[in-house]
Amino acid sequence: MAGPLFLPLLTLLLALALGSAGQEIQGAEVMIMNGVPCPRGCHPWQVALFKNSVFQCAGVPVNEQWVTTIAYSYMRPETYMILLANKFN
Repeated sequence: MAGPLFLPLLTLLLALALGSAGQEIQGAEVMIMNGVPCPRGCHPWQVALFKNSVFQCAGVPVNEQWVTTIAYSYMRPETYMILLANKFN
């Protein structure tokens, strides 16, 4: 059986090993490789959330009233503008 320090040491080793996994790549300008342009309206299930005309995140419409998105987008939802891909030019 492992000693009482096994789990804390394992957690520390995993944290050290994975610590750089989320770091931003410096100097990378283009992150999409071999992508294909998407004409307007080709992804009607995709919406964009803007705050003060700045893109914040994307989401998926559930119905005419609800959009599923990541949790941090919920901060003061009344300040966001939602654009549906097939509704605007």
